[in-house]
Amino acid sequence: IRQCHIHDLGGGGVYLSGEHPKQPDERLFALRNTVENNFIHDGGHLFRAGCGVFLGGSASFNRILHNEICDMSWMAVHLGWSWTGLRPAYTHHNEVAYNHLHHLGNGVLNDIGGIYTLGVSPGTVLHHNLIHDVTRFERGSEGYGGWGIYLDAGSSEIRVENNVVYDTRDGSLHVHNHGHPYGNVVANNVFACSPDGVLIRNADHEPESNHVHLERNIVYNASPKMFGGNNWRKDSKFTSDNNCFWSESGPPDFYGRTFAEWQAADKDTQSIVADPGFVNAASRDFRLKPNSPALALGFKAIDLSSVGLEGPVEWTSLPGKYQHRVYEAAVPVDTWPLADDFEDYDVDEMPAGAIPDEGGAKVRITDRQAASGRQCMRFDDAADAAAWKPHWCMTFEPRESVLQMRCQVRNDPEKPASFNLEFRDWPKGETYKTGPYIQFLPDGVVRVPGGTSWKEVGKLAPGQWLTVDVELVPGENKHYNLRITRAGGDSIVADNLPMRSADFGRCSWFGFSGADTKETTFYVDSILAE
Repeated sequence: IRQCHIHDLGGGGVYLSGEHPKQPDERLFALRNTVENNFIHDGGHLFRAGCGVFLGGSASFNRILHNEICDMSWMAVHLGWSWTGLRPAYTHHNEVAYNHLHHLGNGVLNDIGGIYTLGVSPGTVLHHNLIHDVTRFERGSEGYGGWGIYLDAGSSEIRVENNVVYDTRDGSLHVHNHGHPYGNVVANNVFACSPDGVLIRNADHEPESNHVHLERNIVYNASPKMFGGNNWRKDSKFTSDNNCFWSESGPPDFYGRTFAEWQAADKDTQSIVADPGFVNAASRDFRLKPNSPALALGFKAIDLSSVGLEGPVEWTSLPGKYQHRVYEAAVPVDTWPLADDFEDYDVDEMPAGAIPDEGGAKVRITDRQAASGRQCMRFDDAADAAAWKPHWCMTFEPRESVLQMRCQVRNDPEKPASFNLEFRDWPKGETYKTGPYIQFLPDGVVRVPGGTSWKEVGKLAPGQWLTVDVELVPGENKHYNLRITRAGGDSIVADNLPMRSADFGRCSWFGFSGADTKETTFYVDSILAE
């Protein structure tokens, strides 16, 4: 697929294979294709999550070269479909190189990467790509994930080298430690200019071997923040050395540590903090001057002179004739109080705030068991799902004052569940602190954490709708009060309950999650927080 102008798209541009294959038969795979020298832009008008080039669950030995991809609401290049490093994947040995990927996100969607990978992918190399101007949905504290290169869950055995990535909303590089990823190498890249930290790492599904090795990279930011996310811990399985770090505004911050403290934890022992000597960082010219200290570390100059389109000038100059799409800024709304009775959904629709299905665990709208009106949420747990799924949550601006939340819950009488209602103090990019934490058991027992064990606060007959009232009281003696009432019957009252985390501050999240490893069901309806 060579020298095509692909634009004004309802969805994406070039798609090679769909989801994970139902049988590992290479005759059914998309193999040994070349997507080269194409100008792909202005997509996702109807299907917002359209990609410039999409390699799904069975696309290997393909080459994505010298394309210019821009003005998409989601990924420029997507590779893979397996969320874990614990099982084989069928998208591997792909090369993504010399592409110019820019002006992505457009303020529309979350969880975006210029290049995105998912699952084990031996032999895959991402090199000599120029990636910049990646945004994402943003409204107050809502929105996350405008990254440059994004090695998502299970991404393993991938090499990332000789790329230049800058001006990304949430980080030049995101290596997600979810799904037990391993064996990635990130070497000789320029990662620059991101307000939320330049290098991002989240989650703690530690593999048996090393997750990622970072070597000979230049990490540069206007702010001191070099690292973001929630897991750059000393004991976590990543290694880093021979890198050059620099901040335009003072000593760099290494995940809350000084450089000396970071090195004392056996990280970057041969790395340096020094101005790398770019030709003109303000103008985003990240070529190195001859006396750059990064060169002394072994960093090799990155030649991007042939990145993007090739051929006659009338072809290579074509992108300059198109204006970038207008950034679609989210309209500020007053979302307080929060309320949802789930009446505005279609039956069997996945409601906003629900985490995608896994192993049979899911959240759906049902019209069979509503507490009031016609509809409610149904949570189905399953044996093959993660311990915290099914899962649904609401996020909101942190509340300074008393927060009161009311909802209705019902355990299924035939397949009763263990499930949790949890409240969190969760600043963006930080580890959350838990406040109220309430667990409902199949026999009707309701319990809360009490020291090192659980404390039973009461028991109500299962199989009936319960009205749950939780009042969070801030201040020096922060606590919460709990009242659970069975329709026309008994109540549980428990006041002055302690927050689960002593450092819980302002609530910005609450949600429900299943707690079983078998098939169970519970229902939630009529949520109001004020």
